[in-house]
Amino acid sequence: MAAGGCVLDVHDRMALPGGSGGVPQFWLGVVIETIDGQGATEAPQESEARLQALLSSLDDLVFELDENGTYLKIWTANDALLAVPRGELIGRTHREALGEEIGLSLANVIVQVLETGRSQFWEYCLEVPAGIRWFQGRVAPIAGSEGPLRRLCLLVRDITEQKAAEQARDRAEEQLRHQALYDGLTGLPNRTLFHDRVEHALAAARRENEEVAVLMLDLDRFKEINDTLGHAAGDEVLREVARRLSKVTRGGDSIARLGGDEFGVLLPNTPETDAAMVVSRVSSCLEESIVVHDLPLNIDVSVGLAAFPKDGGDADLLMQHADVAMYVAKTANGGFARYESSADPHKPDRLSLIGELRGALERGELVLHYQPQLTLSTGNIMAVEALLRWQHPQRGLIPPDEFIPLVQETGLIKPLTHYVLDLALRQCRSWMDHGRPMRVAVNLAMRNLIDADLPSDVADLLRLNGVPVDLLELEITESAVIADPLRTKAVLARLAKMRVRLSVDDFGTGYSSLTYLTRLPIDEIKIDRSFVTDMSSSPDNEVVVRSTIDLARNLGKQVVAEGVETADVLQRLEELGCHLAQGYYVSRPLPIEELDVWLAKSASLSTV
Repeated sequence: MAAGGCVLDVHDRMALPGGSGGVPQFWLGVVIETIDGQGATEAPQESEARLQALLSSLDDLVFELDENGTYLKIWTANDALLAVPRGELIGRTHREALGEEIGLSLANVIVQVLETGRSQFWEYCLEVPAGIRWFQGRVAPIAGSEGPLRRLCLLVRDITEQKAAEQARDRAEEQLRHQALYDGLTGLPNRTLFHDRVEHALAAARRENEEVAVLMLDLDRFKEINDTLGHAAGDEVLREVARRLSKVTRGGDSIARLGGDEFGVLLPNTPETDAAMVVSRVSSCLEESIVVHDLPLNIDVSVGLAAFPKDGGDADLLMQHADVAMYVAKTANGGFARYESSADPHKPDRLSLIGELRGALERGELVLHYQPQLTLSTGNIMAVEALLRWQHPQRGLIPPDEFIPLVQETGLIKPLTHYVLDLALRQCRSWMDHGRPMRVAVNLAMRNLIDADLPSDVADLLRLNGVPVDLLELEITESAVIADPLRTKAVLARLAKMRVRLSVDDFGTGYSSLTYLTRLPIDEIKIDRSFVTDMSSSPDNEVVVRSTIDLARNLGKQVVAEGVETADVLQRLEELGCHLAQGYYVSRPLPIEELDVWLAKSASLSTV
């Protein structure tokens, strides 16, 4: 009942979409006004005209269909959104007008509407005069149409812009996902995705009782490429390495760039012996030079291998152990290493030593043992090498290889080096005071060689202890120099200017020994024990020793042979013109009390 006693009868109700969650935003209907329930004040034709005008003002397309999908009426003013002229729609089905695929989808929607009595949505794409457009359709039953063929309302909304925005958002999200999981330079998976794939491979291996292998690869001397040719050249090398690795691995394997010049390879369902064959293929694929800026670059790689279940039961542990093996390979100047727990500096019992080390410095638990160096031409002991030991109150004497590798990765390396230098120079001062001046050699770590304060610290300690500069020798390794050649060369140049003696330790095991002999201010070469110990029984080793001695003498360098363990080797070294010998045949490293006794008894040693 309306105001004034009018009765309003609503015909042809239709729910228009637009509300959230499928709830209609408003209803439309044909309204016929009657007075006292008698006589219409407006003819149905006029009401329909009004409805036609109202619906034509909407942006949506509104159609009336029967339950077979035949178009009965069209209310729209926007013919550009019609796939075919409106005159060709009336009396035809959706399938006949718009094709089998879209027509079939509408037929399925109509079935659901008739079965449930509720409106249904669907989306489709169509080419219309306005171009390729996306539409959202909604079919709703028309109230009061209970005849032989029920009537339905089809409302179609152009959602092309909305779809484009959604697709743009999806592309942006996919790009973000890709950036989060893939390396932008090489296109390979990054560490996050690699870790996830290792976890999945391990889960499958547990179910199927299989083995899994993980390889960690690190390019040797890659920093030199960046420093010499620039980062663009380095990037080109990384891309080429990624391409070659992808060609030599199997389809089910995963290769990742984990950061910098480090790569990972996951080998699912692969025994350790088969993984070693993959390592061989990896090494072979990098044997051919990589040409960058018309320069052929030889790329060597250090590879570490860890296998499930032997070396770890989860992704973190397996990757960590493969990383440890890779660093073992790198320390051995390239090549390949399997994980061995005995070589792992990150085992919990060894990590606990770091927590105790600072206190050990303060308590004086760190001591020096000294190994004499025999002058072959005179038989005299004029120099010693200072070797650090930790006299632990519970664990006993701990050798340096159990704690120095960890110290080198912490801020303790600088105070520890200062401590060792001070201790060695104090002893040097004591020998001077007792009328027996002795040169002492102290080993430096990689981090020492990039410490710009090292030369001034050495000068201060020499002055504080009153020791002449010629009684101190600093030993370095090629691997330490190579880690950062520019800064290392600057520090060594300042030490040489102070006239501090510099010695290259483990000579012969590096890959660029001759280069560093000519570029760095070196006074002495120490031939590595791996060549000296067996030179009597190995002609090849003797050739290396003889050649090194000749080279050093021609360059005006002094030569020390390490690892002398027999009289035959000692005599042969003297015949070859070696200057100094060091090893267990001369003496093992001794604590200062035992060394003083030994020196008193061994004022002169004969090589015969």
